[in-house]
Amino acid sequence: KTELTDILRILFVGAVNGYGSINRIAQNVRGKHAVFNFMGRRPRPSAEALADALTKLPEANGLRAVLTEMVRRAKRNKTVAADSQGITCAVDGFEVFKSRKRCCDECLERSLTVNGEKVVEYYHRAVVCSIVMEETHLILDLEMTRKGEGEVTTAKRLLKRVMQRHRRYFNYLTFDAIYARRGIINLARRFGKGVVIVLKHNCEDLLQDAEQLLPM
Repeated sequence: KTELTDILRILFVGAVNGYGSINRIAQNVRGKHAVFNFMGRRPRPSAEALADALTKLPEANGLRAVLTEMVRRAKRNKTVAADSQGITCAVDGFEVFKSRKRCCDECLERSLTVNGEKVVEYYHRAVVCSIVMEETHLILDLEMTRKGEGEVTTAKRLLKRVMQRHRRYFNYLTFDAIYARRGIINLARRFGKGVVIVLKHNCEDLLQDAEQLLPM
């Protein structure tokens, strides 16, 4: 039997590495992919075991407990070390799982056209806040997107909790252009955090506004 903490780590690592379904995560775990080396010789769960564990978790609280313990250990072992500029956290959203067969009460839905037919695809999205390091990222917390809300709303809820629990761990926050909203920036500044917004060339209006603020 696989321990719950191992299952949570497997699900998280699989999601971060872009394995878009529980079946694909299970295939890579049992195939002993390198990203799951932390399992060592411990039993490796099937897709059914992973799915069953998800249904027993109260929202993401179980995973948060694991992440909090990982952050504490990293801090104690001095894995997280500030450079001359301080420590930066990145906030970003990603799709966790998707399926056209399985769903739960918290699933988001979208309609797709496959081979000329309309099908419903079920999926989960999350916004993650992670410390950016040279070789890896240390996840501080995550928040699942709820039905009927956008990614920015999810990010605000996440940031409020991160500021309450983990604000001493970092100096700066970096976001994609989608988060360039007054509420997000004001929240970060209220707690004394520097803000970096990454603007790409498909955000011409934002780029022009930013360029006008820069000194010539």
